[in-house]
Amino acid sequence: MHFFKTTVQISLLPMIIISSLQNPLIKDIQKMDKNRERKKRNLFLAEGLRECKLAVEGGFIIEKLLFCSSYISEEVLIKETSIGQSTELIELTPQVLDTLVYRKGIPNCLALIKSKAYALE
Repeated sequence: MHFFKTTVQISLLPMIIISSLQNPLIKDIQKMDKNRERKKRNLFLAEGLRECKLAVEGGFIIEKLLFCSSYISEEVLIKETSIGQSTELIELTPQVLDTLVYRKGIPNCLALIKSKAYALE
């Protein structure tokens, strides 16, 4: 009897993989270029590891974190951004991520972050 030892990579957070530019989420993110859409959804976009980390440190809640495993690993992304279990992690193909971001082909991510409401007192 032979036993084979296999290793299975388990995702740290639940993850979706998107490979199409026609995906409804991708189309919604493209619409968020307009201020009106961002205000309507009460969300804003942050591009880059440092910006996402600063948002979390500032008390903002990341709803969705989009990345490409060809550019950055899931483990590094989670470690660097300190995201919680409530964040939806979405893997994109290089083509899809490069369509959404300004800085292409580098270790990069894109976050959908809840806006904070500030009131004048």
